[in-house]
Amino acid sequence: MDTQKKPKKKYDRLNKTQQKMVEAMQAACGNVTLANQMTGISRQNHYNWLKINSKYKEAIDGVCDKNVDIAESKLLINVKDGKESSIKFLLERQGQHRGYGRTVEKADIDLKSGDELTRLDNITQALASGKISFQLADRLMKSIQLKVDLKDQIEVQDRLKRIEEMLDGQDKS
Repeated sequence: MDTQKKPKKKYDRLNKTQQKMVEAMQAACGNVTLANQMTGISRQNHYNWLKINSKYKEAIDGVCDKNVDIAESKLLINVKDGKESSIKFLLERQGQHRGYGRTVEKADIDLKSGDELTRLDNITQALASGKISFQLADRLMKSIQLKVDLKDQIEVQDRLKRIEEMLDGQDKS
């Protein structure tokens, strides 16, 4: 007598009940609770099917991908319409290679305390360690008003030259 449990069967097609749930998920824009109410199919069945039926999971993933596509298209419409919150959101997510989304606060750079030389050093260190982009470093450098006496001018010029060399190197690559 064979007492071993048979492994759970993996399904590669949808039955009528599963197809009904997929259609309900499409109508409910991916909302599981609403699709459950529309079909009378339990939430647990839905999640069990996701685990054991690759075709069901693929169909449900497709419903969710369509929702993301719709949201992305609306986001782009808002960006084209000049809505600042949408523009900021997009740049923070997709413009990081240009320095967007990386703020002084996120990089933990102190630009409020210390003299101008200290602030310049903080920017240089953040740039060298990769905490901020070259573009952000450039903007920060321009925002610092260097008010130093004559003996510090040579030091400031040397530091600015090193940062500019780093920036020039980034532009060439």
